[in-house]
Amino acid sequence: MTSAPRGGGTFGRYLLLEELGQGGMAQIWRARPTDRSRGSHELAVKTLHARLVGQPLFTELFAAEARVTKQLSHPGIIRVVDDGKHKGVPFIAMERVDGWDLAALHRAMPSGRRIPVDIALALTIQLCRAVGFAHDHRDERGRPRPIVHGDLSPSNLMVRRDGGVTVIDFGVAHMKRRFSRGRAHLVIGKSGYLAPELLDDAVANPRTDVFSIGVLLHEMLANRHLFVVDSERETLRRLSELTIGPPSKSNPYVKRDLDDIILRALDRDAERRYPSANDLADALERVETAAAVPERVATFMMQVLGGVAAYHRPVATAPRSSMAATVAARPRHVAPARAAMRRRRTASVATRVLLGVAVLVAAFLVPIPRALPDWLPLAAEAPAPSVAPAPSPSSEPPTVTPPAAPRPQPFAKRHHHRTRSGRR
Repeated sequence: MTSAPRGGGTFGRYLLLEELGQGGMAQIWRARPTDRSRGSHELAVKTLHARLVGQPLFTELFAAEARVTKQLSHPGIIRVVDDGKHKGVPFIAMERVDGWDLAALHRAMPSGRRIPVDIALALTIQLCRAVGFAHDHRDERGRPRPIVHGDLSPSNLMVRRDGGVTVIDFGVAHMKRRFSRGRAHLVIGKSGYLAPELLDDAVANPRTDVFSIGVLLHEMLANRHLFVVDSERETLRRLSELTIGPPSKSNPYVKRDLDDIILRALDRDAERRYPSANDLADALERVETAAAVPERVATFMMQVLGGVAAYHRPVATAPRSSMAATVAARPRHVAPARAAMRRRRTASVATRVLLGVAVLVAAFLVPIPRALPDWLPLAAEAPAPSVAPAPSPSSEPPTVTPPAAPRPQPFAKRHHHRTRSGRR
């Protein structure tokens, strides 16, 4: 089975310079065209994981991402410049976004500080306009063909250095003619950001994206996860049953009118939500708190993330106990992180070798009993375990304290889970 070079190298028409990150389906590479006629500017090349090459479902999703994204020409949507296969491995070449994803912004926020309300509004309105453009998509005959992103989450929202927003990863995007009722059972996305009706075999539509945007905005304002906890099962239960409170409970700077808009976007009854992302953007633009202008967003991003190398997408990392990392613990460039990982792996191997040597030495030095049957009577004569006397009828039953339910955690570096649920 072929795959993209692990350490980079020539891959068809591109030179893979460095791995920027990876998700459940693909790897992202910083790349440059090998043919100078195609220019010398850097791109982001996405390659399907080797273990998924040849599997029809993931091959179709990967090809559909390129096909769908090329139909969407909008400043807030990632631009695809090339796609195809090299030695059987599908790839997509995209513009490389000069910025950071929303997850990196959450991780880099100093402890005790939250994203300002006007910044959160500006990012969300730009996100809504980009996704709303996909919702208003029409085919070549002018017929409405809404495209639903289906996987809106912090890792798929890029904030550029100029204060703009770019939506990436349309890998599981839904189109009406592609995902019919018969395939509604296919649910792929990050569990803490899915619309709850998708777990009940509903068909994805623009209102499902509205729910995901509501989760993103709520988390930016409250500075903590809304549904996500350590347990995947508990996350899905909270998604279906948790009573959603207004973000003003955690953030006194959130006004009542903004609370009402967010709670409507998060209504579990899809018919009560805003019909599309553009309708949600219209409502957000009418709130009392004015959204920040792009220049202020750019200044804020540079203050928080100016010392962090910009990248197209982060490398997946292990969960952390707290979201609000200090500035000193900001994410570093992938190369030093990879070197540290190699050092830890080398130390781990050395430890296992030393333990193996110690076991062999002990095996030769410690005297071994000559006859196994000499041990057997000892096992037979071992005293039986004592049994506690039964409580008297007058004694009160012991008090049993039920285990505490998992609490929502502050934002953390975490693996992104993808959920596939069957028809109930």
